[in-house]
Amino acid sequence: MTVTAPRTIPDVIAVRIPSRLELLSVLDRVCDSVCQRLEFDEDTTAQVSMSVIEAGTNAIQHGHKKDPSKIVDIEFRLMPDALEVVVQDSGSGFDVSRVNGDVTSPSTSSILGAAASSSCAPAWTW
Repeated sequence: MTVTAPRTIPDVIAVRIPSRLELLSVLDRVCDSVCQRLEFDEDTTAQVSMSVIEAGTNAIQHGHKKDPSKIVDIEFRLMPDALEVVVQDSGSGFDVSRVNGDVTSPSTSSILGAAASSSCAPAWTW
C-alpha cells in the first residue's frame, strides 16, 4: 500500500488586463498585496514586483505589440511554501535556444527581460 501526501491546492488570484502599459500600476498593487499576504520582507517583495512588472511589460510590448484589444492574463498561485506567478499573452514567443550566451547573465537579461523567466526565474520559497 502506498500512501501519498495530499497535494496542496493553491489559492489563485487571477488578473486580466488589456495590453496597456498604464495598467501595470494595477498589477503592481495586486502583486504588493499578494506579497503582504504571504508576509514577504521588503527585499523579496521588490524582487517579485519587479519580475512581475517586467513580465507584464514584455507581454504588452513584445507579445501584443501594445494592441489594447489583446488581453494579458496573470495568475498568482499561493501555496504554503511557494508563490508561482504566470503571465500569459497571445504573442508568437521566441526560441530561447537561439539566444547567444547565458540567458541568466545580466548582459543578456536586459535584452530578454522576463521573456525567458519560465526557464531561469528563481523559485521563491519561505
